[in-house]
Amino acid sequence: MTRTMLLENLMELGCECRPIVAGNFSKNPVVKYFDHVTHGKLSLAEYIDENRLFVGNHHYPIQNAMKALRSL
Repeated sequence: MTRTMLLENLMELGCECRPIVAGNFSKNPVVKYFDHVTHGKLSLAEYIDENRLFVGNHHYPIQNAMKALRSL
């Protein structure tokens, strides 16, 4: 299953989806304000950026959402 397919399934189940809070930070527009050097291609960061997502939690019960996530 691709990330796109997973996101579509989660949204159909009513689960909110967010991009991962990691990945390739060098693509963030704020980077232009930092004095920095990038060594190499950041291929692992790029892989995370393209293929992963963040599953968060809430202050209210989310057992049904977690069951739905496990069923995919």
